[in-house]
Amino acid sequence: MVSARKDSLLTFTLFVTRGITILLIFAAIAIVIGGALVTFDMTNGSPELRSEYPGIDLAAFKTHLWLLLPTALLGIGFGVVFFRLLTRIVQSVDAGNPFLPINARRLRNMGWLALAFQLVALPVIFLQSRLDEISGQPSGLDLDLGGFVLALTLFVLARVFAHGAAMRDDLEGTV
Repeated sequence: MVSARKDSLLTFTLFVTRGITILLIFAAIAIVIGGALVTFDMTNGSPELRSEYPGIDLAAFKTHLWLLLPTALLGIGFGVVFFRLLTRIVQSVDAGNPFLPINARRLRNMGWLALAFQLVALPVIFLQSRLDEISGQPSGLDLDLGGFVLALTLFVLARVFAHGAAMRDDLEGTV
């Protein structure tokens, strides 16, 4: 039985997941605005841009940038959905009822989102490396296998939650 006292860890987690969701939305807006401004600056052949990066192929840079932006926005979209699902799971835990079939589905969906994010990250890393070559400025992006491990963990937890929900239903049926 869960006590009536609020769990400070869950309250903090809700604050963090909601905050990250908001930050991701702001990041998407910033990417759209920044991408438009950079492209506008490149299209007009800004003398400042040409003098700052002599020898840069602005057409190639702009093409790669326009391939990178929608891919990055897709990844951010995955992140927004991921953290909304996590927020709903934390809310159900806070309410004292975590072992629900919906939470198993949420965890499974989060696993697929984590996997999809990793797959979207591959072309982002490739495009960013091409932009690094064109601009001569390294970004530091690299492949991280932690997302694949996260996806596997979420798939396992989804099964644990599904099993817990089934056990709870069986227990309620016997009482």
